[in-house]
Amino acid sequence: TSNNNKNLDYAVEIIHVGISCSMIFEYDWGLFDGSGTVDINAPENDVLISLTFKSPSGFQRTPPNEVEVAICLAYFEISEISVEDILPDKLIDIFKGLITNAVEKLLADVACDTLKGLIEDLNEIVTEASTELLLWEDHQMSDPLKKENELNLPVGTALIDFTSNSSGYYTTLFANAVDELNDLLGSTPPGGDMEINTIIRNLGLLDDDGWYVMKPSNSTNGTVYDVENDSLKSTVSWTEIRVNGLDTFTDIDIMVPIGKQTLLNEFRLNKLDLEVDL
Repeated sequence: TSNNNKNLDYAVEIIHVGISCSMIFEYDWGLFDGSGTVDINAPENDVLISLTFKSPSGFQRTPPNEVEVAICLAYFEISEISVEDILPDKLIDIFKGLITNAVEKLLADVACDTLKGLIEDLNEIVTEASTELLLWEDHQMSDPLKKENELNLPVGTALIDFTSNSSGYYTTLFANAVDELNDLLGSTPPGGDMEINTIIRNLGLLDDDGWYVMKPSNSTNGTVYDVENDSLKSTVSWTEIRVNGLDTFTDIDIMVPIGKQTLLNEFRLNKLDLEVDL
């Protein structure tokens, strides 16, 4: 939601957050003193975080260059707590009651602090991306023939000229093959779809809903963020990437000569959607 033309609030709900931890404690209650261990398990918890993306001149003019955490609400509920000590059972039950609420609050604070650390890293990415995008604000399309015009070859070097039929048999053969390929991929039967879309579907790369699904390799396991300190290990991984629209070509023109040694590829898609599971 946008609260003004310079700020954009984005809510993220993280569900099924599981935490298991162990700790050692010492106590001295007059007649009772000693130490023991506590094992805590909280497998099903929720975290709600609200992010604010900020644009210095408004989103209609400039991209966001800052993101901050506006709200972080974490709800942790301990489902199992095990205490190992020689204390009587009744005292252990009292001890469990004393620490449960305190540990649940501590876990919630740790979860929010960890997420805020992740957002700080995200803020650096947003700032860098904004800087790069602003460089393109007044960007003019570069000359596609620039490299060709700057080409400096030894005297006597002969190159194929794709724009001239005088270059010989191979140039004519190449031009005919490209024309036939463009005609094939770009052909549309009456009431049908472009041939390239049909070919992509027949390759079996898309699921029944037209999504191309990618999963991480075993070597990387999809990890994009991995930080560990004295008290906490934080890992963010992608589990699946889905792309939709790869079979929605509306125009295609490949390997079109626009210079003696320069070819242009151009295509248009009706849509291209991207989804990432983290």
